[in-house]
Amino acid sequence: MVIRSYLQKLTRGLFNSFSSQQSVKRSSFQTLIIVKKLTMSSLPTIRESYEIIKSERDQRLYRCFKLTNELKVLLTSDPTTDKAAAALDVHVGTMLDPADLPGLAHFCEHMLFLGTDKEKERPSSFVSSVASSMHDYEPEHVLCANYIITEFRPDWIENILKCLVPAMMRMTIVAKHFEPIATLREHWYGTEYQIEDIDPVLIAEWSTVDAHHSLSLPPPNEFIPTDFSLIEGAEAEEPQLLKETPFSKLWHAPDRQFLLPKVFMSMHFRSSMAYFDPLSANLTSLFTDLLRDALNEFAYAAELAGLEYSFKNTSYGLLLTFRGYHHKLDKLMMRIMERMVDDKFDAKRFEILKENYKRMLENFSAEQPYQHAIYYTNVITTEVMWSKHQLLDALPLTTFEALTRFLPEMLSRLHLETLAYGNIDAKNALRMVEQVESIIQSKYSQHLLQPSQLVNFRQFALGEGESFTYQDANQVHDMSAVESYFQCSVQDTHSNMLLELFAQVIFEPCFNILRTQEQLGYIVFSGVRRQGGVQGLRLIVQSDKTASYLDERVEQFLADMDKTLQEMTDEEFYQHVSSLRTRILEKPKKMSEQNSKYWTEIFAQHYNFSRDQVEADHLQTISKEQVIQFYNTFVRSDAPERKKLVVYISPKIQPLEPTKAKVVTAIDEWKKTHSLYPLPVPCNSKL
Repeated sequence: MVIRSYLQKLTRGLFNSFSSQQSVKRSSFQTLIIVKKLTMSSLPTIRESYEIIKSERDQRLYRCFKLTNELKVLLTSDPTTDKAAAALDVHVGTMLDPADLPGLAHFCEHMLFLGTDKEKERPSSFVSSVASSMHDYEPEHVLCANYIITEFRPDWIENILKCLVPAMMRMTIVAKHFEPIATLREHWYGTEYQIEDIDPVLIAEWSTVDAHHSLSLPPPNEFIPTDFSLIEGAEAEEPQLLKETPFSKLWHAPDRQFLLPKVFMSMHFRSSMAYFDPLSANLTSLFTDLLRDALNEFAYAAELAGLEYSFKNTSYGLLLTFRGYHHKLDKLMMRIMERMVDDKFDAKRFEILKENYKRMLENFSAEQPYQHAIYYTNVITTEVMWSKHQLLDALPLTTFEALTRFLPEMLSRLHLETLAYGNIDAKNALRMVEQVESIIQSKYSQHLLQPSQLVNFRQFALGEGESFTYQDANQVHDMSAVESYFQCSVQDTHSNMLLELFAQVIFEPCFNILRTQEQLGYIVFSGVRRQGGVQGLRLIVQSDKTASYLDERVEQFLADMDKTLQEMTDEEFYQHVSSLRTRILEKPKKMSEQNSKYWTEIFAQHYNFSRDQVEADHLQTISKEQVIQFYNTFVRSDAPERKKLVVYISPKIQPLEPTKAKVVTAIDEWKKTHSLYPLPVPCNSKL
């Protein structure tokens, strides 16, 4: 009764009864976003309508009105999307909890889910944010209020500045040496603290200090765009190779779908030195940290102007990406490239960042057990992957002096591959890449990489009919985890769809049986693993049970799938085909998603930009009998081509019971006795 009356109070009688389907979410402002169905008898009538102010480029249709019960409603029609979403912001939350029942709002959130089916897709950020904004702005301004400033009020600025004085200050200091004087204890978490008034003498001294010379208005932001025009004549539907030389390769993909004045640039600087050994890997990683640290000075101004960048190391070199308005993107790119080839860095900053890097490597031991299982699967199967231990062992040699010697070697052995996607034509894409090449070559004479140095790492092949077990301890968590990996084949259209379809069929039963029915643990996952052009089925479970027991339950689940496949009706099978095809053909909702699809193909060196349509079409040719044959060939316990690797992660290493599986005790030694898969043939290759 307490909860019911509380909900009725919060919703102010908006609902006579609660539907069995709802979605509840708390926003960062402690609001509850609730989606309900109203009974027909409770529907109010429209009292007032509004004309929505929107962008000229916004092709969606809007209708906004207020009902007689004061509920504001915004309806949006968007023919370009394939999903529907709704959000209702009641604008209440934990700040309105009764004093004698703290946490009631959060508790109600969980109670409302009981006996219901939660949505698999979260309501889009659009409907959630607009629902919240309707509390703060007039209905006609809900779309534009956050972006358009209609009035300049210097008096408000003055009032805020008057509050920024020492007498109005609250200072929070966190340090271990305050522990002896912390006499108060926080009620819920037991945190010790102390509250003291700031000495009036200090306040007086601070009040008379002159302004520091650094406290001044920033210079004009050089990255603010003024040209928002869209390019014309973009006809290509997928990336086209504009340029290919021994030093660089450029892919260009003009945007035809989103029609925004934005560009995404992805630049992969492949170097034979970047991941040559653990020391090189450490130095490359610290170089990216140092450069990001040095770029903070003007990166903030670029961010304010709608430009973003990222710079990180990969297993092959350096990845530099840009995104934002096209007008000033080249200016940001040039500034970063000029700083990248300038090898003058601060030795003190190097030591600080090295300590952070060391802590990151050491803290890996505290990651969740299932993350360790995934990690060791990658280490075992990948041709070259330096382990955390190997990287830590190389840290004593990772010095600032070593970095200054290393950078010229790495930056003089580069190959650049670029994707330019968005509101950019071929001429400007070529111009920007040529500018990057000029900056690099003006500082470092290039030793061109050989074709064999431009090949991605391959995957080790497990023997047909063989099973391997690797075990390691995670002493931080009292949990166990396993990843069972069933290696299948090199990627190709037919194999891809067989594996995807089989994973689709077992996904729901896996979750339902291993997690819901057997309650093995909160983390239960099944799906496709693809790495280095090789693919297979993976199942991951984390639990308080032993790793060997989890392995047994996974094997039993897969054995039971034989009956499931045999008894599956044609209608059920084609429903799986239809669901998978719909998922494959789902169009990207954002430019970033489309860019990611293109770049994934380029980075993997597959270049199959029509993959979704090609595979979706092939999927319709696959029969249930072929899926059953796939199971009998690769998955079932006596399958002739079964290739299994299972990784056990436990609080402490346990003696393994005798099984047919071979135990991997030394990863490097294991790799010496196994061959490598070939890489997939790139799309449209002349081979």
